[in-house]
Amino acid sequence: MKTSLPVFGLVLLLVSGAGARAGSDSGVKFMPALTARASIYDDAVPFQTDTGASVTLSEFRGRPVILSLFFSTCHVACPATIAELLDVSRRLPRASRIPILLVTIDPQTDTVEQLAACRTENRLPGGILLLRGHPTQVRKLAAAAGIVYRVEAARIVHRPKVVVLDSSGVVAASFPGTHANPETIVQAALQAVTEEARDFSPPSETGPKRP
Repeated sequence: MKTSLPVFGLVLLLVSGAGARAGSDSGVKFMPALTARASIYDDAVPFQTDTGASVTLSEFRGRPVILSLFFSTCHVACPATIAELLDVSRRLPRASRIPILLVTIDPQTDTVEQLAACRTENRLPGGILLLRGHPTQVRKLAAAAGIVYRVEAARIVHRPKVVVLDSSGVVAASFPGTHANPETIVQAALQAVTEEARDFSPPSETGPKRP
């Protein structure tokens, strides 16, 4: 069973949090934040959604995205982040069609079924996508987004934050901590909207892609 220490912060701040973790990634160090403005949308390796569908980050090219990392058995920072992003999703104009991505940092535990249960438990709307990927893939994404975490034998330590990607997949804004103003996140995302983004069609959530 995972537990969480009572102190958490968000990425790049000095406060951190932890959750218990039983797995094989013992000793993984904090991934450093990258300063290069590389596009996260260059990653064409598929993630898996809570419906079993395959989604690549490259499919979001041409539109802004709100991104955060979490794990479903975190009981302190992650519920606060999810609640914050639920508030953001309610404030986003429907016409903006800006997706919110929550990517698990514990794909071993967060199976498709576990993510589906997390969606149901938190009453997450379709505009919030829950994704899982290979641990190496997730660490690469975290480093590109400037999100720091560590997986140890008995716990996950992470400093989560919310980031806004512009339509080219570059970090346009970041919000460390669990107390960011949701309206500020919304405004940052809307500012990143381009004419190209308005013509974008989101990835299908109907099921896994077939070869």
